[in-house]
Amino acid sequence: MRHNNFIIKIALIAGIGAIFLYPGYRRLRSFNHRLELLNGDIRILEEKNRKLREEIEALENDPFRLEERARKMGLMKEGEVLYKVIEEEENDESESGESETAGH
Repeated sequence: MRHNNFIIKIALIAGIGAIFLYPGYRRLRSFNHRLELLNGDIRILEEKNRKLREEIEALENDPFRLEERARKMGLMKEGEVLYKVIEEEENDESESGESETAGH
C-alpha cells in the first residue's frame, strides 16, 4: 500500500509539473523556430552583402564597369550630346493619306 501511495504522489507531482512546464516548452520551441527563420534571413543578407561588396570593388577598380553603370543611370561624359530617337506610331490614317472625318 505504501508503494502505491508513493507512485500516486510521483504521478501527481509529474502531472502538476507538466501542466506548468508545457507552456514554457511550447514557447521554447516557438523561439527556436523563429531563430531558425532569422538565421536563414541572415544567410540571405550576408550573400547579398558579399555580392554588393564585389560590385563596389569592381566599380572602384574597373573604369569600363563604372562607365557602363553611369550610362545606365543616364549620365554622360562632359561634351557628349544625347540624341534620343523617337519612333513615330503607325496608324491607318498616315498610310492611306486620308482622314476618317473627311468623308470622301
